[in-house]
Amino acid sequence: MERKTDMITMKNAVKKLSAPPMLGMMKAHSDAAVQYRKALASMPKTGDGFNPNLIRVAAYAKRAGITERQFISDIMKHARAGTRTPSFFEIQRAYRRALTDAKKAVAVAKASKPAANAAAKKFLVNTKNLSKLFDPQGRDCIDELKDSSPVKFNEQDAPGVLLEALYEPDEKAFIGEKFPDRCSDEDEKLAWQYQRIKTPHDWIEHFRNADITKYHYFCVNPLTGEIGRTQEGKPSYRADSCIAAYRYCLLEYDSVPGMKIAPGPNGIIDRKQLFDFQNAQAAFWLNVIKSGAPVVAVIATGGKSLHAIYHVGCLDRAEWDAKVCGGIYSRLSAAGFDKACKNPSRLSRFPGACRPEQRYALAGQKLLYLKERSRL
Repeated sequence: MERKTDMITMKNAVKKLSAPPMLGMMKAHSDAAVQYRKALASMPKTGDGFNPNLIRVAAYAKRAGITERQFISDIMKHARAGTRTPSFFEIQRAYRRALTDAKKAVAVAKASKPAANAAAKKFLVNTKNLSKLFDPQGRDCIDELKDSSPVKFNEQDAPGVLLEALYEPDEKAFIGEKFPDRCSDEDEKLAWQYQRIKTPHDWIEHFRNADITKYHYFCVNPLTGEIGRTQEGKPSYRADSCIAAYRYCLLEYDSVPGMKIAPGPNGIIDRKQLFDFQNAQAAFWLNVIKSGAPVVAVIATGGKSLHAIYHVGCLDRAEWDAKVCGGIYSRLSAAGFDKACKNPSRLSRFPGACRPEQRYALAGQKLLYLKERSRL
């Protein structure tokens, strides 16, 4: 016999769970209450990025002191009809997950790990020590970085493994070019962007028949799949305003102290020179990872530098601006890190693609290191 609750419809659930309005009576911090109201009002249609946003709204509810009962009632009232109907238990799980995540954050704050993270931050900005951090000391640090990866993968499976590690199953990822040359107007560009925003599973299926070597970039954070606006006011599917979760920031140090790299007479960078430069970069990121910094992935760009994807776990853009722009990058840019990477919709190089520039002799983009978020 099925449980009675399994038969609850949306309408009956609202009746059963409806409680007196609490938004005007909340005793929690007023900013959290305002954010919760805005998040409720901006919920996408069900089946169109609803789940990632549900987790975000649940996190606001936790901050604002909203009870589980009221949260479920609010979501059922605000859910816009889409391709499916959200279940009672789906909404309940989102709230309890937000509660669990909050408890984990408190536990981590009380543990010794912040000391390691603080040491990592100090380590990263210690410009006097940079040359030592880039010294491979005669080791093959690229291979060492691969061997130290908590998630094991082969080169062929790396793209799919990366997507499944970074994103939730129903989140949406952009993979493609920065600016498609063949798009002659804004409408064509928007259509092109929309076609390149898919779930991890859909991308993995897509690459069974597509030439992955031509998909050079991916957005490090999941997207809503809805049109937003760029800083210039132009419509876009992958602008900063389209971010669904402010989970990662991209870190890039585009040089090596005491080492220069340049193309030879034929316009191509010598492979040995390129390896030595990347090996020094790998030594640097190995040291950063060993210090306890929450590096999730390291990717060889196919050029001279390595990209590191760094877990920040921000709740919204305001927290991103404070934590990433005002915190992490205010320190790292002084040490020479590329400050252009500090926006949440930043693109990184996607493993499996090849650099088209002649000077790199069609060097491949490769995943070197990957860590599951649950192990941070």
